[in-house]
Amino acid sequence: NGGAAVPQQARLASMAPDSATIVIALNGSAISLGSALGSGLGGAALAAGSAANDLLGVSAVILAITVTLHLIVSRSSSAAKVAVE
Repeated sequence: NGGAAVPQQARLASMAPDSATIVIALNGSAISLGSALGSGLGGAALAAGSAANDLLGVSAVILAITVTLHLIVSRSSSAAKVAVE
């Protein structure tokens, strides 16, 4: 993951100190799941006849979907915080 795990885990632990071990374990599981899904999708694309150069386009589509979902979740989360306050 490019060495980003340590600062990310420190931030997660500071956000949820009472359940830091669980949150860090779930984060590690999510990273592993993402790697497995990405590898599987890349393999499926290659098996379907895509050229290796086409994988960049596949990953760009997945990135666009992921960023969109992130924005939707973060906005609804922010709206929920405002409603509580």
